[in-house]
Amino acid sequence: MLRPLDNPVLFATRVLGMQVHEGQASFLLDAHPLRVLIGGRRAGKSQALAILIAWLAVVNAVQCKPFKILVTAPTLDQARVLLSYVRKLLSSPLLEKLVTREVESPFPEVQLGESVILMARSLADHGRHVRGHGRDLGLIALDEGFLVSEETIKEVLSPLLADTGGTMVIASTATSGVGSYLHALYERGKEGTDARVKSFLLRTLDNPFIDQDFVRSQKQEISQEQWRVEWEGEFSSAANSVFTWNDISACAGVDIESNNDRQGRFTIGFDPAKLRDRSAVIVLESLAMPRQVVHLEDLHGRDYTRQVEAVTALSRRYFNAKVVVDATGAGQVVTDLLRASGVCVVEPIVFTATRKAELVTSLAVALEKREIRFPADRRLLDELRFFEARRMPNGAIKYEATGQGHDDFVSALALAWAGAGGVVRDQSFAALNMPPFLRSSDVLTTDAAGRARVMSLEDGFPQAAWSDWPGF
Repeated sequence: MLRPLDNPVLFATRVLGMQVHEGQASFLLDAHPLRVLIGGRRAGKSQALAILIAWLAVVNAVQCKPFKILVTAPTLDQARVLLSYVRKLLSSPLLEKLVTREVESPFPEVQLGESVILMARSLADHGRHVRGHGRDLGLIALDEGFLVSEETIKEVLSPLLADTGGTMVIASTATSGVGSYLHALYERGKEGTDARVKSFLLRTLDNPFIDQDFVRSQKQEISQEQWRVEWEGEFSSAANSVFTWNDISACAGVDIESNNDRQGRFTIGFDPAKLRDRSAVIVLESLAMPRQVVHLEDLHGRDYTRQVEAVTALSRRYFNAKVVVDATGAGQVVTDLLRASGVCVVEPIVFTATRKAELVTSLAVALEKREIRFPADRRLLDELRFFEARRMPNGAIKYEATGQGHDDFVSALALAWAGAGGVVRDQSFAALNMPPFLRSSDVLTTDAAGRARVMSLEDGFPQAAWSDWPGF
């Protein structure tokens, strides 16, 4: 006769009193050392992962075996959410006494008995917070895996299990798209070409415990592309996307810390709400490179006066930051309100087709050059992911969100980026229209006749006359 701790499905039903659907059960009963769990929204992906973590923690605590579980994600907030879910499962009357220690700072940890430790860590800064934790590590539970690079998985996470023979589970939506490392892993596990990898897909409509009519109603609210990715769990090619997923993921993942004491110069991008849209506000650090988003917020649902009050407060908080606002349509009224409220510098930008193309292109180049960093906020990431450039019948290029999606955070980010100076130009000699043989140690001088010369500070380098060089 099977006992409640013999497998995670029995543990979920008999100990936790939870219902598990067929897709979750297949994942929970698998024993492959690397499992890729792709799920649509509300498909039960996070629940299944939390059940697995709780089960392994309890089994090893009861057996008094040294066992560590690393709960990780691109940011600490994301890892903390998953660990909190696990902690809630462990609060049942049958399990509560197993918890012997809890820590919140600097990183959340939960200890069961004398031998089991669950720890939440972020993968920010190339995973420096997870390095050195390989001893007794039995499980790595990576959530939001679509944002984690191949290098981090291969060079940081996998080596942690080299001596323990532990398991890694990568849970994610299919946001990264076809061609990403996550997609390649998923295909390996689905095809069975790698005996170590197994893939699982949890589609939202396969979850019998949610309102099916509600899920189907969402199909009318978003584009077909978004529906397939976010609810069906399909990897998409997104051929018309302005921002590639490689660029988005490379720039995402910073942890937004408390910025009350942060010094510097800041720019605010503000795209006021228009009917059903979001009212997006983004604060961007203007001087440090790469420029970093330190605050983002949706003010939708507030009237224009209250939105202006909130943006004005942000401007004052960030040292009288300049506000760059979309002044298209009703945005001109918002511009006047901002100036009347005391914002020192307000820069209105009207989104004509040409101006929007310039702003979007400049932002795309910033991502390509890794000159901007932002948090892994799903609202911003989804907007970037589904922002397209489509050729219209008249030949013009239109930049907008697919279907009925939002693009307000993209607009706010583009406005903030433009206000901060836009694309950083390479200060190469060629960019400055100067001779290509110049070096950083060279000094530009002129002789008595006004001819330009280069004097090298290094011994043995001859002087070079170049008064006929274009531009001099």
